[in-house]
Amino acid sequence: MVAALTRLGRLLLSAPAIKICTTRKNSLLLLLLSGFVTALSGTALGDGLPGFGPLYGRFELTLENGQRTEAAGPFYFDETAETHEEWGIPPFYTRRYDAPSDKLSLDILWKLASYDRMGPEYKFQLGQLIGFSGGRSVQEENDRKFTLFPFYFQNRSANPERDYTAVMPFYGRLRGRLFRDEVKWVMFPLYVQTRKRDLVTDNFLLPFFHLRKGDNLKGWQLWPLVGQESKGTTWVTNVVGERLEIGPHEKSFYLWPVVMKNHTGIGRPEEMRMQTVLPFYFEQRSAARDATTVLWPFFSHVNDRDRGYREWGLPYPFIMVSKGPGKNGGRFWPLYGQARNDTLSTRFVLGPIYRSRHLRSENLDRFRWSIFYFLFDSVDELNTETGKAYQRRNLLPLFTYTKERNGNRSLQILAPLEPALPNSDSLRRSLSPLWALWRSQENPAEGRSSQSLLWNLYRRDVTPERSRGGLLFGLIRWETRAEGRSWRILYLPAFGGGNPTGGDSRKPALEDGGDSTP
Repeated sequence: MVAALTRLGRLLLSAPAIKICTTRKNSLLLLLLSGFVTALSGTALGDGLPGFGPLYGRFELTLENGQRTEAAGPFYFDETAETHEEWGIPPFYTRRYDAPSDKLSLDILWKLASYDRMGPEYKFQLGQLIGFSGGRSVQEENDRKFTLFPFYFQNRSANPERDYTAVMPFYGRLRGRLFRDEVKWVMFPLYVQTRKRDLVTDNFLLPFFHLRKGDNLKGWQLWPLVGQESKGTTWVTNVVGERLEIGPHEKSFYLWPVVMKNHTGIGRPEEMRMQTVLPFYFEQRSAARDATTVLWPFFSHVNDRDRGYREWGLPYPFIMVSKGPGKNGGRFWPLYGQARNDTLSTRFVLGPIYRSRHLRSENLDRFRWSIFYFLFDSVDELNTETGKAYQRRNLLPLFTYTKERNGNRSLQILAPLEPALPNSDSLRRSLSPLWALWRSQENPAEGRSSQSLLWNLYRRDVTPERSRGGLLFGLIRWETRAEGRSWRILYLPAFGGGNPTGGDSRKPALEDGGDSTP
């Protein structure tokens, strides 16, 4: 197709065709048509990449090796790079495949429906209500899950012991869901049983009455009136195979949360006592930390011996004063507050108007400050070992700017959601093209840059070999090379000192197929 269009364009520009058209009134139209066909064939300005503004454009990627096609303004793109492929019709459908990780991501109407697959594992989600997933689990079972939240839950596995079916509220059994190893119910909430490791809780008319049992543990509650739990010494095995002793504990409450008493780690170095009669008194005592509150929130005091600081609240959390190497600062909310230790310092002025956080660790220096949270947000990170830096600036909803650790820079104007979701690839693919009026990218390491206004109504691409630009649907195009600059206006033949043929711009290359050669 491209070769045929190329031959047609060159034929229209050949001497016989020009001679014929000079005898007719439509000679200008024929020249325009020949230039348009030549441009569409990919030989415009010798770059091999046609561009007609928001209608259609194909260009080299700036931040990595590859090509991208955009058409119909923001409503179509197709991108192929060394590490990934993606295409989409924003905001209706987008697709991305990352070859190194074998990861596939599909989005329909952004997050209305999404599908993600990495290797053998996959997950489909329709909003937050319907979903199914499958693949190998940690136990190397081929599980297939289906969820119609919160009414139906199902799992089918190669191991029948991992199968479950649950229909809310009638009957159900779940495994590895809802933050529990197992959940069973009959006529929820009349009876619900949960298990997490060895701890089994039988709930009757959840959450009012339950019985608990486990490894050297028993307890019960009639909430919110009274409840108690006791546990003797137990042993657990950590990830490296070591057996660790867990101290006994005693817990009780009366008229929750008014009166509560907890005594944990009994006889162990981490032993701690806590008792409270709210709002009159709260007390916590341990070898590492003491905390006391009287007439909450009017007076509180903390002596943190482990981290090395004392703190007073008068009243908490509005007026706080901290002293010590572990935490030093003060808070007079909402006017002003600051706190710092060896690695972290924070500050705020007039509540959310200004907030900052400065982290200094062994190899990282990270400073972030914001005005009204996401209204303006600034992040600077420096790897003190390698010297590589990262920057991000967001001004909602005007722009988002990023400088990556490899030196690549990106700027987008408008950005109504990007400041709140700066790392969302699905947002970048599905919604950002719709409102990104200006896009600018720079790759200093390879000497490449690009700018686009109004979905390529104006576009400019720069590489070490040439600078190429287009305006008004490609009606005006230019290219600058070492030998000079060439122009193309109204799809007519190129002219100027930088003609890619390397000679007289009036002598089009007539070789069959391919681009013209210098």
